Amino acid sequence: MIKTDDSVDLSKAVNILRRGGVILSPTDTVWGLMCDFENAKAVGRIFKIKKSKPRPIAVLCDNFERIEQLEICFTTIGRRIAEYFWPGPITIVLKSNSRRIGYVSGENNTIGIRVPDCFDLKELIRDFGKPLAATSANYAGQNPPRLLSEIPTEVVSKTDFIYEFNIKPSGVNSTVIDCVSDNFKLIRQGAVTREDIQKVLGIYE
Repeated sequence: MIKTDDSVDLSKAVNILRRGGVILSPTDTVWGLMCDFENAKAVGRIFKIKKSKPRPIAVLCDNFERIEQLEICFTTIGRRIAEYFWPGPITIVLKSNSRRIGYVSGENNTIGIRVPDCFDLKELIRDFGKPLAATSANYAGQNPPRLLSEIPTEVVSKTDFIYEFNIKPSGVNSTVIDCVSDNFKLIRQGAVTREDIQKVLGIYE
């Protein structure tokens, strides 16, 4: 495992990802484990590091153009939520027509997507050239880490690189919503509340 110095070594992180490595990186929400979303071995390593059973895993993109590479079927409600909250702490589950997402997808070729509010991370995705599979850097069932020091030592030791830069994660997971149909379903409450989403959609109870 290699740690960067104070100057962010972006090219080193990109090269490790291209070789199928797993990196640690902060986001606007929590610290995460990340890898090439198309690399089956790397995605499998993430689950082993987390001591978790394989399951759908979200991908991080730097912009809407990157999302188009995944052939996402945006519903009207999904696009409205994305355009309002991205970049930001909300993961949106949508259907895809792409065969590329097989290692990270859920049932019926669905995938969770997020654009983080984090310049350095979006720069990494841009230079890497495709989305990153990402999940919180903790053991399954434990609290997500806001600080590098909160990540279990064994998790750190099993990764290949720490891509560290000046950002203070909120410590709150992203909210996850299903927008496969034109009625959103809250899967996980996080930084964005149900009321926040309803307000954007003009829904008042």
